[in-house]
Amino acid sequence: MMFPRLEAVIRRRVLLNFRINPALIEPYVPKPLEIIVHRGWAVVGICLIRLENVRPKGFPGWTGFSAENMAHRIAIRFPNNGEMQDGVFIWRRETTSRIVPWVGGRLFPGVHRHADFSVKESSSALRMDVSTQDSLADIQFTADRLAPWENTALFQSFTEAKDFFRAGDCGFSCGHTATRLEGLRLATNSWNMEPLRVTHIQSAFYERIRQHHPDQLIFDCGLLMQNVPHEWHGMKELNASLAEGVS
Repeated sequence: MMFPRLEAVIRRRVLLNFRINPALIEPYVPKPLEIIVHRGWAVVGICLIRLENVRPKGFPGWTGFSAENMAHRIAIRFPNNGEMQDGVFIWRRETTSRIVPWVGGRLFPGVHRHADFSVKESSSALRMDVSTQDSLADIQFTADRLAPWENTALFQSFTEAKDFFRAGDCGFSCGHTATRLEGLRLATNSWNMEPLRVTHIQSAFYERIRQHHPDQLIFDCGLLMQNVPHEWHGMKELNASLAEGVS
């Protein structure tokens, strides 16, 4: 797939992170990807990102489009030039764009579905509600933007959390065929991140696991990025296979 470099601005990027028993989630991560185990846990979560002025690199900003987007993902390592590199695997993507679901997985990496986003934000608070087409990835959360960082079972300092997610700047997801992994790399010159204290969260995608394993899937932390210029770079596709019986 020939993919032109895109540039845009991350107006708002929220990372909602859970810790989970690696054995529960490993069958749902295709090979050759490997789950990152951090302090005994796998790290799964939801990335909610508002992109503005999305356009091919070199085009003026006014030619671009804006959209709210969501990705359900897990921290992984992938093979790259004989070594294993940090990244994320994305089970599903949603967007408010009407164009992206048609061209994603065809003209550029990443199969997307349409979803409705409701966002209420101020200098001190943030609330988001996302309704997906099949209701299986609906999410609602509220958060305090002014609360200080509090150490968690995954991250013993804010610096540790920032470094962990900065390292995972390459994302892979299945194309229109499950045997092909399409990749994108998020390239930024800065990595401005701040704590986000989540006061309420409800995730349909992860609730199905938590109902059966309440002590093995636990919300860990929230993080926020704002106003970050960046580029999206396409990556070499990988051949993929899932564990037998998993689809």
